[in-house]
Amino acid sequence: MIASLTFVGIVVLSVGFLFVNKSESPSTNTNPTTNTQTESSPATNQGKGQYVVYSEDALANAIGQRVLFFHAPWCPQCRAIEGDINSNGVPDGYTILKIDYDSSQELKQKYGVTLQTTFVKVDENGNKTADKYVAYNEPSLAALTRDYLN
Repeated sequence: MIASLTFVGIVVLSVGFLFVNKSESPSTNTNPTTNTQTESSPATNQGKGQYVVYSEDALANAIGQRVLFFHAPWCPQCRAIEGDINSNGVPDGYTILKIDYDSSQELKQKYGVTLQTTFVKVDENGNKTADKYVAYNEPSLAALTRDYLN
């Protein structure tokens, strides 16, 4: 009986821990097409630029210069940059398109991406227009803007 109560206690604590961590995580973002809160798409934020999940349609319909962001959800540097983007906004005249680093093998191969936190400028057809930029050592929107966007 003590073993059963211990097991139940562990389960209750685990579920409580998961619930608390889920509610404290920054999981709500703004959907750029409807301007409503969603949990599945990056935010359009305070800047005049856009931050959207990559798709061929999103690439074709992007406004301004297009920048691909190879993001891994497990990567602390990627999370830091994304937090900066969500807090400060994308600079005017840019659309940053978030690509899942782990599941986008063809795009990684196409652009020669070998590390998460890589940014690649492309045109509306997805052709690379500038050297890629890796923000791994200085993962901030300020560094990205200073070293690559301007």
